[in-house]
Amino acid sequence: MQREFPEVPLVGVGAIIIEDARVVLVKRLHPPLQAEWSIPGGVLEVGELVREAAVREAREELDSRWSRASFSESTTGFCAIPNSACSITTF
Repeated sequence: MQREFPEVPLVGVGAIIIEDARVVLVKRLHPPLQAEWSIPGGVLEVGELVREAAVREAREELDSRWSRASFSESTTGFCAIPNSACSITTF
């Protein structure tokens, strides 16, 4: 299998949302992992902060009851995975 790569790096973001001691998940609509359960997330837009992107993606993917939700307690860290890297932001 040959893998395709984008012209420029894409930074993925996700939001871990806990409500009533349960983690909020969404069913992915697009590849990769289409139809699988995941945390709400997407791709960082040019000039956007990681926290802003995670909040935007969560609001876009969840129903209207989350449109005015307050997002706080954020932390950003970086972890090294062999042959890749990831950024972790939690709210």
